Amino acid sequence: GRAREVPAIGVLFVVAYAVAAGFGLPATAFTLAGGAIFGTALGSLLNWIGATLGALTAYWLARKLGSSAVRNLLGRHARRLDSLTEKTGFAALIRLRLIPIVPFNALNFAAGLAPVPFRSYALSTALGIIPGTIVYTYFADSLLAGVTGARSRALMHVAVAGSLLIAISFGPAIARRIRRKRAGA
Repeated sequence: GRAREVPAIGVLFVVAYAVAAGFGLPATAFTLAGGAIFGTALGSLLNWIGATLGALTAYWLARKLGSSAVRNLLGRHARRLDSLTEKTGFAALIRLRLIPIVPFNALNFAAGLAPVPFRSYALSTALGIIPGTIVYTYFADSLLAGVTGARSRALMHVAVAGSLLIAISFGPAIARRIRRKRAGA
């Protein structure tokens, strides 16, 4: 569409996404907009960059602002911070990213306050948000395709996107069961 014709729109989009996510604003709207404006491939890349930069910004803001200010920002999610401090390893962080038990922004700030090493946090975030980012971007792109025509094809794409989201949600639990069965066998 027309939005893609704006000079440097990709860079502007990433900066806006990163700033919004960095300050704890809901990023889902940006992810969906990225899919609608840029399509699945480019939209996924731009969404991933914006979300990752935003998450890293929130982490550093939490480190610099300190506990009381960030706890106020986290609101009702502040209690989850305490449980996060007990599980600061890469594996725990990537699971939290793959299965969004803790909201994206809450985890960003909580990790900054908790004794979570930056390297583990950055890597788990960058890798852990890839599946969800692609699925939500694909969903938005497919939904837009349904609005502009090709309804039956778009419905199939939305069904696939929904199935992928469900699979992502249950994937880690299934993997744990498989590991337990192998360990017990």
